[in-house]
Amino acid sequence: MRRNPDKSVHEETATRGAAPVVWLPVVAVLGVAATLVFAYFSYDSAAGLWQFAGALALCFLAPGYLALRLTGAAGRAAAFPTVVLAFVLGLVIASSLFYILSLFGARPVFIPVTALAAVAALIAAIVQKRGRMGLPRLRITKSRILFAGLALAIVIYAIPASFTSGREYKDGLRFYGYHSMDSMWHLARIMEIEHTVPPQNPMDAGSLLPYHVLYHTAVNVLHHVSGVNFLDIQFRLMPVFMLLLFASMLYVSVGKISGKKAVALWAPVLFFFAGDLGYAFLVRKAEAGPAVGAIVRGDVSTGMSGLSAALDRAATIRSRGDMYYELSAFRGNTFSNIFWSETTLTSLILLFAGLYFLNEYCSRGGGSSDAGPRREGRYGTAILGALCIGAMMQAKAHVGALALAGLFVAALYVLLVKRDFLCAKFLLIAALFAVVFAVPWIAAFKGQDPATFREGALASRRLVEVHFDRSLLRGVATAPGLGMVFGELERGAIPLVIAAWFVLIACMFGARVIGIPFMFAAFGRRHGKPIEIMMVCMIVIGVALAHFTKMLGEDIYAAHFLTGVVLINYFGARGMAWLGGRRSRAVRYAAPIVLALLMLPMPVFKFVSEMPRYNLYAAVSSGEEELYARLRAESCPEAKVLRRFESKMLLRGESDGRTAETIGDSFLMALAGRRVLGIQVKNHPASTQAELERQLALSRKWTDIYNFFRTGKRSEALGMLRRYGVTHVVLYDGEELHFDGSGALEEVFHNTAGSILRVQRENIATVRENATE
Repeated sequence: MRRNPDKSVHEETATRGAAPVVWLPVVAVLGVAATLVFAYFSYDSAAGLWQFAGALALCFLAPGYLALRLTGAAGRAAAFPTVVLAFVLGLVIASSLFYILSLFGARPVFIPVTALAAVAALIAAIVQKRGRMGLPRLRITKSRILFAGLALAIVIYAIPASFTSGREYKDGLRFYGYHSMDSMWHLARIMEIEHTVPPQNPMDAGSLLPYHVLYHTAVNVLHHVSGVNFLDIQFRLMPVFMLLLFASMLYVSVGKISGKKAVALWAPVLFFFAGDLGYAFLVRKAEAGPAVGAIVRGDVSTGMSGLSAALDRAATIRSRGDMYYELSAFRGNTFSNIFWSETTLTSLILLFAGLYFLNEYCSRGGGSSDAGPRREGRYGTAILGALCIGAMMQAKAHVGALALAGLFVAALYVLLVKRDFLCAKFLLIAALFAVVFAVPWIAAFKGQDPATFREGALASRRLVEVHFDRSLLRGVATAPGLGMVFGELERGAIPLVIAAWFVLIACMFGARVIGIPFMFAAFGRRHGKPIEIMMVCMIVIGVALAHFTKMLGEDIYAAHFLTGVVLINYFGARGMAWLGGRRSRAVRYAAPIVLALLMLPMPVFKFVSEMPRYNLYAAVSSGEEELYARLRAESCPEAKVLRRFESKMLLRGESDGRTAETIGDSFLMALAGRRVLGIQVKNHPASTQAELERQLALSRKWTDIYNFFRTGKRSEALGMLRRYGVTHVVLYDGEELHFDGSGALEEVFHNTAGSILRVQRENIATVRENATE
């Protein structure tokens, strides 16, 4: 049967496929089975899992579906794309509404408003008259079966990394790998929004931090409605949902833009499993052989440790001054960086949703008189697409700014070459939404030093500087955050750059390099699409920024580069589909199979290395849990907690006895939900007098905190507590104060993990810091 050329791979008529009466029981049975399996691996209560699923449907699916129907943006899209888009839009709408209501103290209104939206969405589905009860008919196709298998593989791939953290073990509450570090910071931000909007900086009590809050607000929405605790949502339920949502959005948007099922399937495959070709460099390292031999003999623990060390040594570049970089390309590939950055993953979901709507807008409003009914809902499509692009400013501003820059270049190209204003109109609406979502960020400047918000800002770098300082890998040679490495080259800048570029292409791009020729075709007069032009511009800008700029406050991470690499997946998928469509069977089958075999080893290694047996973890003992719980109960959300800078959390290796350290403050902020007075971080080079004064003030505060735990002078210590408004002091086991705190510090809790001291503010109000001891 010939397919209608006006329909994409995700559009079907209402007369095809099985009716809801057939597939609803099937979905119910599969849902029960999935619940049992998922609960076994990730969650102790199936009831809580259903509560979380209900909150997703009520808070995200219903408002998003209602927005699609009210604007007419859904058009004739099939059930699956409609559901995926509804979840994405609902995440933005529900999170924004929750944040605004919290800002005005009207958070209790959220659930009734959401319930009304759910009722309205149900009515809209009934009125739509697609299938029975307004439900779209489901069509089972080969591509969707393959995508379902891919989704299952993604969930399995996430099990070692996600389902193991935040659970009780024999030595306490464990947090594996990344979850013991940056993920605790995200949890602290989530806990902050629970009680304070606009949120403050958990690391610097008293300073606002009202940006990049979209994901953190979404977690609060689900907790508020479902009642499931934050640990379960943050470490097990939400990661899998976000990964599946991203894979689905990638599948839907790429299929819509390309119009080919093969491209739609290859895009998520390349993102999740392309990995890199870095293992090929192990051939030149003698220690790889014994490691593999140990695994073959059954000594997996020794073999994995040796293989990991071999990978790191094979993947470590050494710059002048004998400076080694800790991260390697092979253990910190693109997938890992994005998977472990909740805000970046959220922004990428919004990006591909925006690309989907932009493609729809251009196809519906092309200005031709024969567009017919497809012009219906084009303005609603533009509004929703622009909403997704603008909301990226509160997900990850770097990605949002990159999207606006790419959209600007695409709009200019289409305007000059094709004399079409469509992209320019879309850009204008997206820019307006971006300003709206940036308002909390902009408003936070009032009364505060703008230097507070320079974290992550870009500073231009001259090429010569990049070559001859320690930030080589963050500059020309490679991308920040990916630890691009190649041997121990010390033969000068040019060989180093050449080697690093080779590693960049071979390791980071991997099989995606096949899509580079297809990037140039996007600018053809006849075949070029505005959407592809936008993606090419974002890729070029993202990679260029990684080469000629660095990020203030971020030594090893750059969201703009990661975004560029992710967008290459689209063109790589086109290349893989092109190979699969050749008439020659040798090319059609052999080339994709060979590339797949080349891609698989590193994802498999990553999967195994994330297993609890081979990964480092931090354990929070039952005593520490009790300490944090008591601190939360004892103090109010506005409390300022003081603790030692030197307090560290020990990371342990379960099988090989490896140890490492991570900052312990993040556990107090995340598990107790309280702000600390300050945490010692790197000072950035000051470019203005105001920044210099702020940095001096920070240095003075850090010095005061350091001296508080060492001074024997009572007046000096109590004066410091009064000056900074400290409400509680936390001493861990083995820590003590060297001054007499009687009458000023009251011990309100003590156990084997530590003590909580409450500051008696009325007794320190008149203390003179220079009083004679």
